[in-house]
Amino acid sequence: MTLKITAAIILIPFFFISTVYGMEPTDAGFILHLYRTGEYQSVMLEINRYLYFNPESDFTSYAMYLLGLSYAKAGRMRRALTVFENLRRQLDENASVPVCTGLYQEAYVQEMNIYFREKDSQNFWTRCHGIDSMVEKPPEELMKYVDSMGEALYIYNLEWEKALDLLKSSEHLSNIDTAHLETALEDLSSGRQKSTLLGGLFSVVPGIGHFYAGRRSDGFRSLLINGAFITLTVVSIVAGAGVPAILFGVVEAVLYVSNIYGGINAVMQENARWTLAQRDELLRMLPVCPLDPITVTGELKSR
Repeated sequence: MTLKITAAIILIPFFFISTVYGMEPTDAGFILHLYRTGEYQSVMLEINRYLYFNPESDFTSYAMYLLGLSYAKAGRMRRALTVFENLRRQLDENASVPVCTGLYQEAYVQEMNIYFREKDSQNFWTRCHGIDSMVEKPPEELMKYVDSMGEALYIYNLEWEKALDLLKSSEHLSNIDTAHLETALEDLSSGRQKSTLLGGLFSVVPGIGHFYAGRRSDGFRSLLINGAFITLTVVSIVAGAGVPAILFGVVEAVLYVSNIYGGINAVMQENARWTLAQRDELLRMLPVCPLDPITVTGELKSR
């Protein structure tokens, strides 16, 4: 009796799974509905079922494309890359799969999109150079995103001159304010920022270096503290109090050197803050490639 109960407990899950997967194959419209409503985990399950039951369907290639996008939206980028690469390989090499140039190109651009989102410049630019070897170049709508991602990567990595060169040479970035972007990149590449040398020189007078950097509160603080210890040192010397004079003098010497270093460091930090703020503003100007179908939508048919 015990053996039968144990066997039943073990077999029930397998019976349930076999029942679920033995149902009628998933419909293509159901997959599209799940994807459009954001049920990406369900999309993964249903597409894998669909591919199992319908390996030669006209919708198979597009289903694989949606599967890759669903993995990407779920944060499983490595898995998404594998799906896109397999899809392109099938479209390119397997005669039993309907060859669709548009889908191949979109899968290729979505691979670049993933590398872009992961800030993987090396693989992104390798894929970008691969576009030149394509027999048929991607359409304008896709190339707009390719150049936008390349421009954004250069800007993100603070490579202003490369970003400027790409902006001037690109034929696909006409949909953004190129004049403003070009002016900002020229300013950034020319290094028009506050001088750390001047920050150090101005700090000879406590607090002025911080004022120059734009940190008024730090400047007032440095001026007051250094002024107080200089006054205490002078008063101690005049009063003939040797020990307090030495003590206050040593503290002020440390504070004074720290003030000079602080003035230089304040300029460096403010330059960095300004640069990053400029970078973020420029990045907001560029269109973001979506993890969604771009030019190829619906149920793909054989060509």
